[in-house]
Formats: sequence, structure tokens, C-alpha cells
Amino acid sequence: DWIAVVGGNTKTKKFIDITGLTDGEHSLRINTTGNAGTVALYGFNADKTTGATLYKCGNGGMTTQKYSYVLPHIQHFVEYIKPDVAIIIIGVNDYRLSEDVNAFYAGYSDLIDSYRSVNKDMGIILISPPVPNASGATDMSVFNDAIRSLAVAKNAEFYSGYEAFPKVWADGDAAGLWFNALHLNDVGAQLLATQNVDKFL
Repeated sequence: DWIAVVGGNTKTKKFIDITGLTDGEHSLRINTTGNAGTVALYGFNADKTTGATLYKCGNGGMTTQKYSYVLPHIQHFVEYIKPDVAIIIIGVNDYRLSEDVNAFYAGYSDLIDSYRSVNKDMGIILISPPVPNASGATDMSVFNDAIRSLAVAKNAEFYSGYEAFPKVWADGDAAGLWFNALHLNDVGAQLLATQNVDKFL
């Protein structure tokens, strides 16, 4: 049944718990009929009482500098989700769009600080991405080194996808690790995830 979320133009956060759902696939529909204002959706969370819950809080196509638009809103879902650990893998877009490495480092640092401003004790794992089928003005190894340095500075964990995966995209693709020029497929993602679970979790 439809459940109304009444904001009343108060500019405050509202949320609804939908309980009693069985494990399995469900659909969520949003109906904006009758809404005369602007609504910002912070996200949807599917919680389990036991085990681990994985949330994807990223934005496709983002560079690290563009995360400055997201920073003011991070506290909202961190306060609600209360994550034990954040796993951050960004850098491919910065690399292929030839973003300045110093700006990349500064934006990344701000992102980590935003998480820790809400939960200072949460674990953070920084993952440098594997080399995609793209080129940039600065070698991917420089971004890898920047992320490694940031992990040391921020007392975070570091996993180098740059070092763990083939440096030549075609070799990794031939090994069945890539979905397209920029994204790992299920096999590549499973490899990355398994190593991080084994090393850190």
C-alpha cells in the first residue's frame, strides 16, 4: 500500500520504516502526484537484523572535486546508517579527465573528514582503482601514490587495485576481469571484494 511522507515545507529530514518484508526481491515505487515543492531523496536502506548490509552511496561519473556538492549531505545518511566501515574507491574519472592530482588529494581528504566528523571511530578503506582502458595527463601510478599517502595521513586502510590488477587493461580484459573500459565485471569485482574482506574485515 502507498505510504505518504508529509514534509509540509519544513525543510527537515523525514523517513519511514517499512517493516515485515520477507527476504528476497522487492520493488519500491515513488509517486509524486500532488507534490508542489521540491524533494531531496537521500537514499533507501534495506537493513537486516543479522549479517552485513552493503550500501552504495556513490554517484556515477563523479570526480573527487565534485564530491564537494555531496559533503553537506553525508552526515544525514551516516547518522542514520551508522556504518562500521566505509570503503571508498574513486579516481578513475579524475584520471581520465586529467584532473589535478593535488586537487584530487584535497577533495578526497575532505570526503574522509566528512565521514569522520559524524563517526570519528569508523573504519575507512581507501582503494586505488585498477588501470582502466583510458588515458590521462597524469599516470595512474601518481593517483595510486596519492591515495596511499592519504591513507597514511588519515589513519585509514589502503588497498592498491592499481598494483593488484594488470597494468595493461587488455591483459585484465583477456583474463575476464572487465565489464567495459572503466568498470570491473562480476569476476573482477569479486576478486577485489574477496581480497578486501580477507585483508581488512
